[in-house]
Amino acid sequence: MKTTLTIRDLAKRLNLSVSTVSYALNDGPKPVSDDVRKRVLAAADELNFRPNRLAKSLAMGKTHVLGVVPPSLGFDLLFSPFLQRSLNAVVNEAERHCRDLMLFTASDRMATSSAGVDLVDGRIDGAILIAPNENSPILARLEEARLPFAIACSSSILHGPCFHTDNYAGTRLGLDHLLRLGHRRIAYIAGRCDHVDGAERLAAFECVMAENGLEVPAGFVLHAEFTREIAKVQARRLIAGGDLPTAILCSNDDSARGVYDAFSEAGIRIPDDVSVVGFDDNPQCEMWTPALTTTVQPIEDLIRLAFQAVMDQIEGKPVASASLAPSFTVRHSTSILIGENHKHETRVHAH
Repeated sequence: MKTTLTIRDLAKRLNLSVSTVSYALNDGPKPVSDDVRKRVLAAADELNFRPNRLAKSLAMGKTHVLGVVPPSLGFDLLFSPFLQRSLNAVVNEAERHCRDLMLFTASDRMATSSAGVDLVDGRIDGAILIAPNENSPILARLEEARLPFAIACSSSILHGPCFHTDNYAGTRLGLDHLLRLGHRRIAYIAGRCDHVDGAERLAAFECVMAENGLEVPAGFVLHAEFTREIAKVQARRLIAGGDLPTAILCSNDDSARGVYDAFSEAGIRIPDDVSVVGFDDNPQCEMWTPALTTTVQPIEDLIRLAFQAVMDQIEGKPVASASLAPSFTVRHSTSILIGENHKHETRVHAH
């Protein structure tokens, strides 16, 4: 029966102490001579010795693993285009930094007393939280444990560092576009208002509408919690009310997808009957029929900054939050309003 060679076995064969062999293999924390290091590495190679990673992590105080906490979206988490894009960006950064990742999907749904305990049990060196709820007990747990972490794709009033898109500017881009096309009766599909981004985008919608002297009719603000399914239900209610807007601004692209679903069922044409604008610019949007006009959130840049912030904290370097400016992509889901009819805008450009 084949047995696994341990560091004690290696030390015994070389007539060295276990600690000396460990220092040679791990390049510290205490120095060893070049001759001893070469002997240890040569023997380890010859005997095909593989150090126990957990033991090494305990000895060095580092695991070289970062935790990733996605937003609490419930079932079918990985079907979310926003999350797919975010996780892909995290994986790319982990590759660049030679780090492994551990995905935590249940932490935010535990009881307050136990939320986040698994994040601070020594398995990870730091954590990246993607668009967390501002009131999540995980954030307080991480701060209490002094575990390096950063928030990506969301702003935060109470916690940091965080790297987010300017929600006011992004919402204004969508509304200004619709206003230039002649729309005044504009409905809004809001996100979660217990989430900073959801609250900020809704406030921006109301502010920009008021700046332009426009009232928002009763029933024209619907809450969809950033999900396709709830947005579909809310769009059905809007249709059932019989008083359609000429345009709908959505708090994210998943909500816009739900609007597409409901309108398709009801035979309502986009953009001929109602124009639709999203927020995020998920890769699939360009392939929808019609392709979605949307605010572009620089997700990859936000993830890159958050990842680097965690690495800097691990190394004891100071970090600061940052807000990035969004851009806007015009495709085919919006059109010029002429009376009660639309004339399709064929220009496709980004600015």
